[in-house]
Amino acid sequence: ESSREATGPQQGSSRTLYRASVLFQWNIDTGRYWVAKVRPLQKLLRPFDDSEGWKASRDLVHRLQCHAWNPCPTGCAVTVFTNKPVLRGTSLKMLWAPGFQMAITL
Repeated sequence: ESSREATGPQQGSSRTLYRASVLFQWNIDTGRYWVAKVRPLQKLLRPFDDSEGWKASRDLVHRLQCHAWNPCPTGCAVTVFTNKPVLRGTSLKMLWAPGFQMAITL
């Protein structure tokens, strides 16, 4: 009687978590932007546990929102700045989101 070895994925294989980061700076007044710092891709030492959820950044954002002074309600959308008046023939010189105390000069 002969035996055969499995050629598929190994039993007990697990996912690995990696991290990379970049610090991007943008001067809204001058319009200049640059990459200030880049950290290379690195493998995290702790193994990934499927019970933690695969979307680690989404989980981190949710935890930070829960502890924030003015947390975003569950399921809130990303704020998008648009220049809608340009479609009607009048272009704006600035996009402003008063709720976020932020403006983008065009």
